[in-house]
Amino acid sequence: MLTIRDVVNGETLKTYIFSRNDFIDKKETSKDEMDKINIWLDEYITNSFNKTNAWDVKYIGVTQTMSSPVNTYMLNFDTTDKKLLSLKNADVDAFAFEQNISRISKWKNSFCTKEISDFMIKYSIDVLHSKISNNGELQFISTCYKGSY
Repeated sequence: MLTIRDVVNGETLKTYIFSRNDFIDKKETSKDEMDKINIWLDEYITNSFNKTNAWDVKYIGVTQTMSSPVNTYMLNFDTTDKKLLSLKNADVDAFAFEQNISRISKWKNSFCTKEISDFMIKYSIDVLHSKISNNGELQFISTCYKGSY
């Protein structure tokens, strides 16, 4: 609720009532725009990212996981590369925990680049997750945010 009052006598001049939906962008991603997003990501990962990084990953595809209130996409990768596989027992083993954090950080630092950030700004993507799996078993998820790299 927004109430506008006269500062001299306190009289209410106007009252506006808002709902949560008034603050949510209702713009849906069109099929054409989704195709452009898919094509750009396919080309970027195939021609740029995979050629400049030392990991053996297979790009599976991208899905939009949410459009409102935050426009979010999930990139799916599969790998057998031991440099990306999570160590077990990281909840009780400090060494395994530190190794897993290091792997996630290295992946994020190489994936969340200026190119990705510019792409996210262009297509109004707020969050871009990259999910690393090994034969369907989740290893980790890393997150890029629009405007940061």
